Amino acid sequence: MFFDELLQHLGEFGRYQRRVYFLACMIVIPTAWHIAIQVFTAGYADYWCKIPDWEDTECTKWNLTDMECKEAKRDAGVPKVPGATPPFPPFEQCMRYNVSGVDFYPGLNSSAEFDEILKCDAGWEYDTTQYKTTIITDVRIQTFDLVCSRSTYPNLAQSIFFTGVLIGSSIFGGLADRIGRHPALFMCVAIQAFLGIGISFAPNFPVYIVLRCLLGFGNNMVLILAFVMGTEFVGPSKRVYAGVSISFILSAGNMSLALLAFLIRKWRILQFVLSAYAFLSLCLYPFMPESVRWLISKGKHKQARELIHKVAEVNKVEIPDELLSTEKMQEDEKRAKYNIMNMELELWQQSFMNLEVRVMFIVSFVFSFPQLIGYQVHEPTSSMLDIFRYPKTRIRMIILMWIAMVNSFLFYGLTLSAGSLSDLTYLAFFSSGAVEIPAYLVCMFFLDRVGRRPILAMFFFIAGIACLVTTFLPLGIPNTVVAMIGKFGAAGAIMTLGMGLAAMFVGLGSILAPVFFILAQYWEPLPMVIFGVGGILAGFPTLLLPETMGENLPETMEEGERFGIKKKHDKELYNVMEEDEIGNAETATQPNDKEESSRINGTETDQV
Repeated sequence: MFFDELLQHLGEFGRYQRRVYFLACMIVIPTAWHIAIQVFTAGYADYWCKIPDWEDTECTKWNLTDMECKEAKRDAGVPKVPGATPPFPPFEQCMRYNVSGVDFYPGLNSSAEFDEILKCDAGWEYDTTQYKTTIITDVRIQTFDLVCSRSTYPNLAQSIFFTGVLIGSSIFGGLADRIGRHPALFMCVAIQAFLGIGISFAPNFPVYIVLRCLLGFGNNMVLILAFVMGTEFVGPSKRVYAGVSISFILSAGNMSLALLAFLIRKWRILQFVLSAYAFLSLCLYPFMPESVRWLISKGKHKQARELIHKVAEVNKVEIPDELLSTEKMQEDEKRAKYNIMNMELELWQQSFMNLEVRVMFIVSFVFSFPQLIGYQVHEPTSSMLDIFRYPKTRIRMIILMWIAMVNSFLFYGLTLSAGSLSDLTYLAFFSSGAVEIPAYLVCMFFLDRVGRRPILAMFFFIAGIACLVTTFLPLGIPNTVVAMIGKFGAAGAIMTLGMGLAAMFVGLGSILAPVFFILAQYWEPLPMVIFGVGGILAGFPTLLLPETMGENLPETMEEGERFGIKKKHDKELYNVMEEDEIGNAETATQPNDKEESSRINGTETDQV
């Protein structure tokens, strides 16, 4: 191919490539922030009914701080819950005593003084020891008060955000093909900037949830487009390191989020600061180049030549004139018209990245269905239904859909729950990001030595078993450590799992992950039980998939159907069956001798 030959002259990772790759890495950092920011902006804090009769009572004469005064009033005016164990508080959160006519003082015996219980009718008080404000406790403009009957709303907001990611990835995937990767990328960065800032001024929860959904439209496409543009000129031998480095950047993004959230305890300020970073990314507009592959696919040969000459100038190399000839580019243009996404998929595959599982690489879903499971079909007439016409391919596709969905809700579920595993919220979330790094390193060093199938199954089993073990441990450090082992498994599975049509089910898994946490109100360990059982049930069918290590990936659906058949007898049997089917099809389309004779005689008669 023209582009592969071009890279041999430009160099695999020269000065120009390093500059563009660095800029791409800087642009993708907020992607991780916006996905996980609700761990802190919607962080849990104890709450209880506000008692209006005692609201004006000062506690200074008893030498109590504001927080101690709130807790003393709570102990006196809110019913206790006997036998409550963490994480459940030892007091009612949605009920209070009727304290009319009784003055407050510390140590008041509520059970002896009051017998009438009321629902919270004057709002709630919140424990602000850890979070000064969150979307749950915010009273700046209009009280969010996402408690009691509204306590599930933050989880629904996160699911709606992922729904926006799923829809937006499809929209901007098509848009990027029409207008170019460069303008589409910075449109998505602008969405991060302006809508992110808008969220920090949301006056109420409905506005907040709409803005979060719209933010999801562009958020993950920033990663996809920046990665494609940043690695396009990177040579094949360097793409492994380029892909893993982006993974490390995203892990570092989660770790830096924990640090920033520790320093900024008010959700609106945290949201504003993280979103403002995207305005710095917008300043990089003149320095990020358009995709040369896209320019060639659209017949924009002049712009492509100018960009290639610029790369050569920065790298201080010479490009032969015949390599940039019109004939060469036209030849590559014909190939690229139907395979621009195919070429970009190759970038992801060669880089070991496979982060589309993490960011819903739905762009590929929009353009071409058959190539989504590794079959690089070059005929533009292929359709999604071709995948399901072949029995082995059909089964493998169903398995991939299942394990992709499980992998997604495992990864996002363990990420979003990291802050609630112990009282050390910030350290737990920091560890959740850090534990991804060894998982990526394991994949990087062992996938080509051991094989993708056993490694993927191992990671699923690790994640599933760890999640089940956490259900037997109390909240705290042991529980957090085991959960981080599960996150290690989920992160490794993400790196190992291939790309394709299953990416749609990755989107579904990410949407389901926050919803599963709602089930905790019926039984606290239930979400982790679902994650654990799902991980184990994903590990076993993984072993039924064919191994790809050392194998040439199929280029047609027929080759894909035969892929993984190792025994000579099985191959011969399959070939015989295939020949029979072809022969039957040809027989069905050919007229018999009698019909042919009649047709010829009839034609001769007409001519006479």
